[in-house]
Amino acid sequence: IVQGTVSITSGYQAAVLNVGKVENKGIEISLTGNIIKAKDFKWTSSFNYAHNKNTVVQLAEGQKFMDMSQSRTTRGFIQNRLGLPAYQIMVYDYKRDTKGALVLNASGFPQAGELIAAGTSIPPTVGGWNNQFQYKNLGLEFLFDYKFGAFVYSGTNARAYAAGLQKETLNGRETGIAVTGVDDAGAAVTKTISAQDYYTSLSNISIVQTYSADFIKLRSLSLSYTIPAKTLKNFVQGITVSLVGRNLLYVKRDSPNIDPEANYSNGFSYGLEYASLPSTKSFGLNLNVRF
Repeated sequence: IVQGTVSITSGYQAAVLNVGKVENKGIEISLTGNIIKAKDFKWTSSFNYAHNKNTVVQLAEGQKFMDMSQSRTTRGFIQNRLGLPAYQIMVYDYKRDTKGALVLNASGFPQAGELIAAGTSIPPTVGGWNNQFQYKNLGLEFLFDYKFGAFVYSGTNARAYAAGLQKETLNGRETGIAVTGVDDAGAAVTKTISAQDYYTSLSNISIVQTYSADFIKLRSLSLSYTIPAKTLKNFVQGITVSLVGRNLLYVKRDSPNIDPEANYSNGFSYGLEYASLPSTKSFGLNLNVRF
C-alpha cells in the first residue's frame, strides 16, 4: 500500500493505492536455556536470529520501478524495483567508460554516472543475545542486538566531503589529488587537482557516501539488588532497586560519523540519513516494591 502522486489540479497531492506483490521467505530461531544453575548462582541466556529474503515480484502493469522517497541532497533515492528486495537505495556511481576507466570532465574532476541499486535499506538479518545472572540477591542483565545486510545513504557525509570535514578529505591537502581516467572522447587524461575541488566533486557521487548499516550494539544493561521479605519482616514481599542504562555503545559499526539506525523516518525514507543525531544514551534508577 503506497501513496502515488497525482495531478495537483485534482485538488489532491497523492492517492493511496494497493499496488504489486512482494514475496517474503524467512526463518526465525530462538534458543533459551539455563547455562548454570547452582544453589546461589544462576545464568540464563537467550539468543534470537531472524533472516528474511524479500523480493518485489510485481508492480503496476508495465511498471519496472516505483519511487518511494528522495534524499534532501537529491543524490539518493528509495525505490521498489522488480526482482530486487524492497526499498532499494538508489545512488549515483562514478561515470565510467566501457572498460571501467573514470570519465573525467574538462577540469579533470570525476563525474556522477548512472543511478544504481546499492542494496536494500531494510536489514534482512536481525536478532539479539540476552543474558541474566543472579548471585543470591544481586542480579545483572544485559542485551546485545544486531542488524546485518542493509545499507544507508548519508547526506551528512556528503556535506562533510564538500566542506572538507570528512576524515578522508585529509588526503592530498598539501600535494593535491592525482586523478587518472579518460575524457568524453576516450583519450587518456592524468591531472592533479586541488583536494578541495576533488572532494567537492565526490560529494555529488553518492555511492561514495553509501555504507553498510551493519551493527552490533549493547542495547541495555541492568544491575539490581533485591531485599527479601524476611529482611523486611514480611512488611512487603520484596524490594528491588535497579540501575539501568540503554543505547550504551556499539561493539561494531560500519557507517562513519553517523548512527546506522538514523533515518528520516521509519516509513518510505528508511535508509536515507541527513544531519541526524545519534541515539540518546539513557540512565535510570528503578524501584520495584512487591506487596
